[in-house]
Amino acid sequence: MLCIRRTFEAPDLGLRVESHLGLAEGHRIVATALGPGTVFDPRLLPPEPSVRRAYVYVVLEGESLLGAEARPAPSSTVLLAEARATAQEREFLHAAGPHRALAVQLSPELLTHTGATRWLTLDEAGRGTAERLHRALSTGADFEELQGAHEGFVLALRHAGLVSLGSVPLVRPSERHVAFAGALSSALAMRSELPAIVDLVGPGAPSERTVRRLFGEIASRYGWVYRTWQPLRRQWSTILACLMLAVPGSRPEQVARWAGFASLTSLHHALSRVGMPTPRELQELATTIASTRPGAPPRRNC
Repeated sequence: MLCIRRTFEAPDLGLRVESHLGLAEGHRIVATALGPGTVFDPRLLPPEPSVRRAYVYVVLEGESLLGAEARPAPSSTVLLAEARATAQEREFLHAAGPHRALAVQLSPELLTHTGATRWLTLDEAGRGTAERLHRALSTGADFEELQGAHEGFVLALRHAGLVSLGSVPLVRPSERHVAFAGALSSALAMRSELPAIVDLVGPGAPSERTVRRLFGEIASRYGWVYRTWQPLRRQWSTILACLMLAVPGSRPEQVARWAGFASLTSLHHALSRVGMPTPRELQELATTIASTRPGAPPRRNC
């Protein structure tokens, strides 16, 4: 499995975002950790690139609410859907405050359940394997530790009747791919900057031509949708902007700068490009979603 670690902090907003991506052949796993001040809901995030993938979402920690009626969810809840879009249309996962989860995206043919979105709960052993994999992805564990954690988690999903993956051995990534993943991680962690493809040039990729080739190699081997740097950086910046706009008190101009956009106008264009509302409209939606939490007072964005 090839790991790309994406982190971001906005201390003034009390926001911390960790999204550690593990790319494997045929599927990928994202270990997320969101700090205080975060409201996570599929309706507040830009859509993923149009790739047909099934979706398994495992809640590990945090206050989570399911569905439009905001039913409280236990910490080991699993969302099983044919795609993230399906979850957006039929069910919602709303997390207010600190939150940790694993998101597994794979070919729909590997999902044992079809049709409407389904909710279930992992047993204690299954939760343990999920915790182990989350820790391995987020701490940059070595390949052997990551492989063991991955195998245990995949078997837990199979025993729960979620997927038909069986035992999926990981292929050790090449040294040049590991080095390139490290360069990507560093570039994506830059705040208030606009790193270009030249910033990915380094010991493992001595030229821009090599950078482009490595993107192509990873996309072909792991089925990654990003074949060049620009769409990857643009999507990550847009996700960060959406998460920051959902924080009460955030200012769109400040968010645009922190997320790496040249101006507020650039942020408007980025949101429009992926079919999202304007910054102000997104803030209003976040306020509405956050206020649906049982017993929560109405929240206002300045």
